[in-house]
Amino acid sequence: MTDGSFHPLRSDVNRQNANGAPIRTLLDQLSFTSGKQNWGGDQMRFGLLEISADDMDLSADAISG
Repeated sequence: MTDGSFHPLRSDVNRQNANGAPIRTLLDQLSFTSGKQNWGGDQMRFGLLEISADDMDLSADAISG
């Protein structure tokens, strides 16, 4: 928009170094993926997904290895 009315939404993120973890090992344990065959395409396409504290802890444990 050339009139300056466009202001993208940005979120501050604190990034930390971590090892990768295969998502397949977590799919049945995470609340937002459990029992869902197409978990990525449906939920991730909107750009923002709230993840529970339990899911964050599970993910953090997986990547801290």
